[in-house]
Amino acid sequence: MRWEIGFSLEASSYAIDSHPYNEAVLQAIEWLSFTEDGLPTSGYVALESELYLWQIEQHYVFFQRFPAQKQLWIAVIKPQT
Repeated sequence: MRWEIGFSLEASSYAIDSHPYNEAVLQAIEWLSFTEDGLPTSGYVALESELYLWQIEQHYVFFQRFPAQKQLWIAVIKPQT
């Protein structure tokens, strides 16, 4: 079963407004929906229970995981530069 991904207004706006320059990070986020546990293979740290900061494709992605519902909530996407 695939994880459902939701975006905050801020993350959604960045995804739309910065396209196509952010295509790689958006593809990486989409890839998360196909993982078994909803977690990246590397580059992330747990900030709290089910709250993560992920460094991927020259971006920071702040997301929350809801395992019981198999949902990921992308709160913030920011470029590292």
